[in-house]
Amino acid sequence: MSTALLKQSVFNVWGNKAASHHLCVEVKGLGMVHINRTCEGVIVDVYDKSDNDGCLGSLAFTDGDFHESFADKVHVAIESYDPSADVCPSFIEQAYQHESSVDQAVADWFKAHPVSLDALTPLKGECKPFSDQVRELTRPYLSISKQHYNQLEQAQADFYQTPGGRVVTFGEADGGYALMPLQEEAAKDILAGQSVLSAIFHAGEVSDVQRAQLHKLGWIEWQDSGDYSDFELEASFGEAQDDRYHSLNVHLTFNWQHSQMYLVIGTNLGDGFNGYHQIYHDGLPLDEQLERSMDTLRESTTDDPVITVIDQHPHAWASIKEGVGRLSSMLGISAN
Repeated sequence: MSTALLKQSVFNVWGNKAASHHLCVEVKGLGMVHINRTCEGVIVDVYDKSDNDGCLGSLAFTDGDFHESFADKVHVAIESYDPSADVCPSFIEQAYQHESSVDQAVADWFKAHPVSLDALTPLKGECKPFSDQVRELTRPYLSISKQHYNQLEQAQADFYQTPGGRVVTFGEADGGYALMPLQEEAAKDILAGQSVLSAIFHAGEVSDVQRAQLHKLGWIEWQDSGDYSDFELEASFGEAQDDRYHSLNVHLTFNWQHSQMYLVIGTNLGDGFNGYHQIYHDGLPLDEQLERSMDTLRESTTDDPVITVIDQHPHAWASIKEGVGRLSSMLGISAN
């Protein structure tokens, strides 16, 4: 015999102790919804309010449907923090069997695989008073060690962007220390105050407007593979023998998977671009970083093809430095 489990103005819920796998929801004025838990999943049947047995429609979901949906959501959530994370199926299976929420599964993953501090990009902005800032946070919190917390405390930033583009702050939470994500609107406010470079990595692509700006500054798109985007700046020099082209070249490369940007300096002596030295962005203005790197290289060797071209063709080198300086200003990278 069915008994009323819940009565409301619109819904009544009925159950039967003898058939705990079956539940009825009366939708007043419309009909009944029958929910059956089977050994394979869930079946939902909808009936109108008439006395006949005509079913308006049915839906059937297998256990696998729920498992797949859970796995997809966990993967997407983890990759929103770290796109390079290799989440093994056994972890998903264990979280599913333990009936973890998606947030709990993500928190458990990063407890075992903490986000590298080196992968975090510092952002401009200051935390609000505690009571205001905490209202802008959202779960899951990503556990970090006390040592990492102390390192962040000693740094200059209150907010950071993860490789996946999420904006986080940090603090004490849940009896330990954690990276704490901002809600979407609060994150947008922080990102709005950042440089063009931060906006590019947040979007995961160079926009048409930004591409046009780069082209105007002399940086021509070289290739876009999906994983990488390359732009080239060149400065020609001398008269090439047998009409082949000679130039000093710098490539600007965005590595989307790891949210990294670096320069590659090389030459084209008639046989195409030969990149010799990668220079990863370390926070300095790009022209200053490029010049320091070449000075360090010059001190360590006297037989390098790039140094040879720089020393023999100072006008080409000056043109490259000027172009890299304009790039640095356009991306919003300036001396602190």
